[in-house]
Amino acid sequence: MIRPKNIFLGDNYESLYAICIYDALMSRDWVNSRDFIARYEQKTPDEISKISSTESESSFKKAVQNVLKALKIYADEDEVIIEKRGKSRNLEYRYVGKDNDPLAFMKTAVVKKNLEDYYQFCQDSAGFFPSSWIEHFFSRTIDLLNINQKKKQRRLLIGTSFDNYQNNLELLPFVYECIRDEQVLRITYNAHFQERITVVFHPHYLKEYNSRWHILGYAEGEKEGFDIPLDRIVVTPIILGDVSYIPSKQIKYPDFFHDIVGTTHLDGVKRYDIIIRVYGEYMFGLMETRPMHISQKTNIPYSEELGYGELCLNVSPNNEFYGTILKYGAALEIISPDEVRTEIGKRISEMQDRYKK
Repeated sequence: MIRPKNIFLGDNYESLYAICIYDALMSRDWVNSRDFIARYEQKTPDEISKISSTESESSFKKAVQNVLKALKIYADEDEVIIEKRGKSRNLEYRYVGKDNDPLAFMKTAVVKKNLEDYYQFCQDSAGFFPSSWIEHFFSRTIDLLNINQKKKQRRLLIGTSFDNYQNNLELLPFVYECIRDEQVLRITYNAHFQERITVVFHPHYLKEYNSRWHILGYAEGEKEGFDIPLDRIVVTPIILGDVSYIPSKQIKYPDFFHDIVGTTHLDGVKRYDIIIRVYGEYMFGLMETRPMHISQKTNIPYSEELGYGELCLNVSPNNEFYGTILKYGAALEIISPDEVRTEIGKRISEMQDRYKK
């Protein structure tokens, strides 16, 4: 028997298509190219308008033939494994082989390869994650020994600018597991670094912004989406085993952050299309490649003649938004709307007053 290469192994289009084609055939229903592409694009067949609109039509056609060839090789000599009907783009296939998963060994090999890659990634990227994650989830494993050796020898391949020494990072794994296991917490924290508050808290989501971690969820007596910065917790949280967990009902994370920069939602603040003028070619390029928000679009490309370009964001302005604008100094100017321009001008004036003699 001639053993073909593993048609599922690799990150190319042929391999990715092959997995979807094979899975569709294993349903034992009549399927066609539209069904195959629908699985690949995670849509329904009715949402697929043209097969030629795929990223690589030639790779798709090769993938179909690769799957059919592999199935034939591993079937008994006289066994009929594929029935066909129709012609050209209306051609349909139905798998009728006796084995319900004849290429399972190929898929297993892909899983094994992916696990090996993940194992290597965990070791090489330990510098990217807070130490508390690594120490908790790899405790008493050979992975932690290898990671620590790589750290000591400065052989980690991935790093981050995160400040891994900020307060309470060791609580991250604990809070993550409470979210996963739907456990209620009693949390005592400093509100705005002044008043100490204790709440019964139902954690829903962990969010990192600007190297700072936030726990979002439902605090009894407050609105859903309540935000507790991890570094403001002053007492180790306690699990309340006798309190029933209340999951998120109104908020879908992470969509909760689609209308803001950062994590702060302010009551009564409208959402605007905000036009930002960016001066200087370098700064414009920086802002284009490192957008402030997912909604950011280019209104006016940078022009040497003008000396600027313009961007548009659709957000509700908050402190994180204004702080980001101020961070870039004179290189950024809010053009509209007037309400947002006036507010940033007020903040600049207050800063200027600080430095007047």
